Amino acid sequence: MMLFPDFNDPANSEQGQYTDFPEYGKQCDLIKPWRGYRRATIVAQTSRGFIVQVSSGAEIDVYPDEIEID
Repeated sequence: MMLFPDFNDPANSEQGQYTDFPEYGKQCDLIKPWRGYRRATIVAQTSRGFIVQVSSGAEIDVYPDEIEID
């Protein structure tokens, strides 16, 4: 189950805590490729890890041990 924040809540807005963490925007490599994609960008933090975006625009949930951050 993927958790998505309520973007109507100011705390989860683009200027809020949802994107206010040190890894935000960093490039990473998926240890196990997802549908052929290995490179991704960290776009959000969840209680379990991160949401990363691959070049197709797809966003997937990953645990911290599933990625290597540059």
